[in-house]
Amino acid sequence: MAGDITAILVPVHELEPALRPFRDKHLRSSATKLPPHVTVFYPFLPPEQVDDAVRAGLAKLFAGLPRFSHALGKTGRFQQGGVLYLAPEPAEPFLALGRKIGAAFPAAGPDRREPVMHVTIAQGGPAEKLDEVEAEFLREFSGKMPWLVEAREVCLYSKIAGVWRLEKAFPLGA
Repeated sequence: MAGDITAILVPVHELEPALRPFRDKHLRSSATKLPPHVTVFYPFLPPEQVDDAVRAGLAKLFAGLPRFSHALGKTGRFQQGGVLYLAPEPAEPFLALGRKIGAAFPAAGPDRREPVMHVTIAQGGPAEKLDEVEAEFLREFSGKMPWLVEAREVCLYSKIAGVWRLEKAFPLGA
């Protein structure tokens, strides 16, 4: 179906319980159905092209890569779209992961510009409201940040008919 796509994400499961109420309130899209995550490759492939060989290739790729730690403690914004996010530090392991996926799966588009790695925490409101949303976030969470987390797995999600679904979780360094 047109518009169906897959994405490769690194979930941040540790933040799910803490961020769920805030994200439910401030995400106005299907992203609320996803756990907090860093998107490392989007779009990946159309769902009909993700077969057993692609899944096996992803499993092999990720098994050969180490887990890595990162911190989430600084907010950032995409004014267009009214997005507030947490920036992972360092971002380089996520960027390197995206480059490796592109090299291993050239049909997915290896010549992409490197995106700003981020965990979306609010989206969909008017851009001029971002100051208020960020102030609310910082009031609630600044004493708990930075969160130090470990990237342990990479997940393949599909979006079919507007609904995101976990297809497969691949451990890093398995």
